[in-house]
Amino acid sequence: RLFQQTKKMANGPLNGALILEGTASDLSGSRMTREAIQGALITVSILFGVPVLRSQDAVESASLMIFTAQQMRRFSNSAIPRHVKRPKGKRKAQIYLLQSIPEIGPKRAKLLIEKFGSAEKIFRQDLQQLTSVPGIGKKAAKAIRWIVG
Repeated sequence: RLFQQTKKMANGPLNGALILEGTASDLSGSRMTREAIQGALITVSILFGVPVLRSQDAVESASLMIFTAQQMRRFSNSAIPRHVKRPKGKRKAQIYLLQSIPEIGPKRAKLLIEKFGSAEKIFRQDLQQLTSVPGIGKKAAKAIRWIVG
């Protein structure tokens, strides 16, 4: 269930995070091995690209959520904080460019590049071709067409 939910979150239009609540001693009472837990965290964070935040208890989880909301609001006027290093390499630069389009996050940008090969080719596609990419719905396709049209 964790991986199904994480995959949905990773492919969704909004950025999300997983909060791992509790201490190491809390986990020792579970039936999962340390290796299984580490494997799950690697899958969630590295393969699905969903950040994993740690908290000791519900109070700290609430604080993390509030702080996250404040950070999101702080950077909402500029989609990407200015102090972020510019991407190196053509593919990364194109993914960065695509993420500036509403409805397109890192996952969708990568899917588009994988399907069409370049930002230039993506911008030449019509709505039907864009929506043929898994994870790209009409709303995202229309956002792309609006930007380049």
